[in-house]
Amino acid sequence: MKKRILMAILMILIVGIGMVMKLDNFNNNSMNEEVITSVKDFIPSEPMIKVFNGSVANKGSVDVIDLITDNNIQIRSFNHVAGIVKVCEINEREIKVTHTHGGAGLFAESYLNEESDFEFTLLKGPIKKGTKWSNHENSVYEITNTNVMLKILAGTFDTIEVTCRHGDDGAKDYHESKAYYAKGFGIVKTEDEKNVSELIKIDYNLKQLKSAKDVYQLLEQSKKEVKSEPVDEINKIEITIMNMNDLPEGKSFKLKLKNGTNHLIKQNDVYLSFPIKNKDGNGYITNLCKTEATHNKLDILAGEEVILNVFIPIENYINNDLLDIDDPQIEIKGYFDKVKIENRFQRIGDTDFFSDH
Repeated sequence: MKKRILMAILMILIVGIGMVMKLDNFNNNSMNEEVITSVKDFIPSEPMIKVFNGSVANKGSVDVIDLITDNNIQIRSFNHVAGIVKVCEINEREIKVTHTHGGAGLFAESYLNEESDFEFTLLKGPIKKGTKWSNHENSVYEITNTNVMLKILAGTFDTIEVTCRHGDDGAKDYHESKAYYAKGFGIVKTEDEKNVSELIKIDYNLKQLKSAKDVYQLLEQSKKEVKSEPVDEINKIEITIMNMNDLPEGKSFKLKLKNGTNHLIKQNDVYLSFPIKNKDGNGYITNLCKTEATHNKLDILAGEEVILNVFIPIENYINNDLLDIDDPQIEIKGYFDKVKIENRFQRIGDTDFFSDH
């Protein structure tokens, strides 16, 4: 009996030590290589409807992400001309289109098990500046930036930039385009010499779509809605660091949140983190290890100011030269006026970003 008890105690100690080691590794390397380079992070995290402005003839487009598995994702894309179903294969190293179906197809119909008849790589790892790939002769795709903060109508997104170059530089047929990917959402913006297309709305109610007609009605309604709600309104949310104290146990921050919009801010959350320096010295990466501010309010009136507090334990940053502890990053997410998916907003950036509008 004593031997069994002793063995049980030893097992608990071994598991406990393992957990401590894992936690210590997470605190000191909160954005390890695997997290940073996972291509899977840059697909939509759940089924959703993405509405874009611009696109063909500046009439907008809609992507309906209706099926997601561990290895595949199905996207129904619509513009004012036609619709197409795309099946993408996803893994830790790349996202590539493997099957296309002309027309929007029947809603709720799956094409995930169709044989591959197409191969086009959208994104390839590792996620770092300089990663290149090619889909056909005389075209090169390259990750040209891993830290682009985009302020668009659907919100503020921390993105990576992929540049596609067609033809030889300087030649008549040379063409360049860019696509911006955000974690959990996929593409949020595309642009070339003639067109710019940006995400203007995210909707999670897929049940409202029964046919292509419903998609086009949603597109037209969304374009009307965003005209009355410019992105500048979101950028009127100010967050400043009033003071920072170095304590033996860690760093404490006092923040001031000012609602400079004309809306009621509901159920917001504010986080502070230390951004991670890229190993190649090119910019920063958002740190997934973030601390939520305390003393927040469920409802913040237009023009109201709220004082928040954040404490970051010293073990979260000590002896980690990759963290920029002198320039914290702040994130706020919440809702305007009512807690509805279409009213959700998010902003991420440093303190200059939150005071520059």
